[in-house]
Amino acid sequence: MFQQIGIQPPNAVDLATTFAVAKPTFALDSVLDLARRVNPAVRALRERENAAGWNVRVAQSSYTPTLSLSTGWSGNSFQYTNSDFLVQRAISGNLAGLASCLTQDSIRTAVNMSSLNCNNGRFVLSDAQAASIREENKTFPFKFQRAPLSLYAQLSIPIFDNYSREQRVEQAAVDRDNARLNVRSRELQTTADVTLGYLNLVTAVRTVELQEVNAQKAREELTYAQERYRVGAATFLDVTTSSGAFVQAQVDRVNAIYEYHRAYAALEAAVGRPLR
Repeated sequence: MFQQIGIQPPNAVDLATTFAVAKPTFALDSVLDLARRVNPAVRALRERENAAGWNVRVAQSSYTPTLSLSTGWSGNSFQYTNSDFLVQRAISGNLAGLASCLTQDSIRTAVNMSSLNCNNGRFVLSDAQAASIREENKTFPFKFQRAPLSLYAQLSIPIFDNYSREQRVEQAAVDRDNARLNVRSRELQTTADVTLGYLNLVTAVRTVELQEVNAQKAREELTYAQERYRVGAATFLDVTTSSGAFVQAQVDRVNAIYEYHRAYAALEAAVGRPLR
């Protein structure tokens, strides 16, 4: 172990971890039911089957008419960044009106008609009018001109689309059936894996119990051989043979415990969640 880690082994090593061995407290049926419900691979395939079923419904919906509704409401608003431009434009308009009025007035007086009285102040832009022009220019963003509310409806009735709908429906149905078979196949595989893992675990427990008995028997035989050798009733070869049998029994017991925990881990992997 220290060689695998890549360090020098210390002088004294005390392994404090105990690897308990216990019979499984659950039955095969219960662990199979748990695996069918929580196994990640099975659940993922079931979700794919569910999605494939919805795809079939979506494909079949292409046979039904489609009604599309849309509505719109809009407005526009703009203002000049320089309000004085509008004031100057109004002044220019008044001056143009005054010039036109004076021209017409000169013609009227030439033919002895009454005067238009162009200089009565009506072509002069007052401060109040200029302020009103500047105020009316302040329309953005809340003072806007509303456009009429629009409503648009479209009804589409499918009649013939070169059998593309049928192809989509059939393909979706095939995908759904394949997903369903994948779920079934995975469930059967999970059942087989869990069953095998459970039986291996039960076998491992019994193997550990058997090796415990063998180790205890080998220890007793070693003690008996040592006592016989002490009183001269057995040879040193008998003690050596019993000692070798005891060491092998201990090795077999440790290997059995290791196989037990490995079988437990394999069963948990097959189920898809911890069981301890």
